[in-house]
Amino acid sequence: MEKSVDIVAGGQFGDEGKGQIAAWMAHRAMESGEPYHYAVRVGGSNAEHRFTMPDGRRFTSRVLPTAGWIDPDVRLVLGPGHVIRLDSFLKEVDTLTTLYGDQVGRIFIDPNAGVIDPDCAAKWGGRAAEAAIRRGSTHQGVGATVAHKVLRDGTFRTAKDYPELEPFVDFGGVWRSFSRWMAAGLTGLFEGSQGALLSLDHGYYPYCTSKNVTPAGMLAEAGLPIKCVRSVIMVYRAVPMRVPGNSGPTGGKEISWDMLEEATGLKLLESVKRQTDSGNRERVFLWSWDDFQRSITLCGPTGMVLTFGDWWPEPLTGYPIDDLIAGMQARARCPVVAVRRGPGWGDYLMWPQHTGNEGE
Repeated sequence: MEKSVDIVAGGQFGDEGKGQIAAWMAHRAMESGEPYHYAVRVGGSNAEHRFTMPDGRRFTSRVLPTAGWIDPDVRLVLGPGHVIRLDSFLKEVDTLTTLYGDQVGRIFIDPNAGVIDPDCAAKWGGRAAEAAIRRGSTHQGVGATVAHKVLRDGTFRTAKDYPELEPFVDFGGVWRSFSRWMAAGLTGLFEGSQGALLSLDHGYYPYCTSKNVTPAGMLAEAGLPIKCVRSVIMVYRAVPMRVPGNSGPTGGKEISWDMLEEATGLKLLESVKRQTDSGNRERVFLWSWDDFQRSITLCGPTGMVLTFGDWWPEPLTGYPIDDLIAGMQARARCPVVAVRRGPGWGDYLMWPQHTGNEGE
């Protein structure tokens, strides 16, 4: 079996910019003349991936891989561990249909993928609403859906049980498609959700998500073997972020948005400070080397991307961003392959000047 799958995953607490990086990788692959044959996503609709196209258009995806907007020919796969929000999925299909035509035959959903039942989510959410608020949540119903699936009480419906999804369900299981594609040496792009330090078993429990969102956990949810992995690109924010409310700690000191703006000289739009779903302000923190060490141990990156480089608050950290990059490379023993420093497609990804002596 060839190593043919590239993984993009978040290394912290989500909001690292994985969707933009996955879009960039899909675009680079197209420009190289070796586009990805398929793109995979697991997780759930609690992970909102916002990204900018090369022509400046902006999109948001909660369900499908962002590569689907970049490359009209790449096949889109939702693995058996995915939790689908039906209205979001159908909206994204409509958008892609407008852009590229009929999506039947392009989208492959595993029959065992979960689907959020609003009645079930409301029932479970009602019982646990106070706890959810205390622990931080995107309130999409993903946790309740995962819990219902785990019960195995015979009442949970998966993708194969929804008529709206029938045209897209790969009833033999997506593993069959993976088997054919890998045997043919076709390449895949695997887009993770949330961030590794939100993992159920590896994060700041109970201030975590309902799954393990490390690369190994993602592979298990999709039904892909470890030996197919060609690269693991971990994405890190210069300023880590957690969702609003009592969402738990990080290894770094929490700071205010005013402190961040004063330290960087930036005047940030209010929209970038607020969570899309609740409208409340996100929480921002200083970088933690302890969190970073935990993340690279869990995830084993072969390359890294640093995002929000223009937000690096040097007066608060006491060292410049070049030292941050050098430290990341020395600890992870792999390169920071790109740094995102601005709002446009061309500004988002810039090759850093310092590449260090990683791997020596």
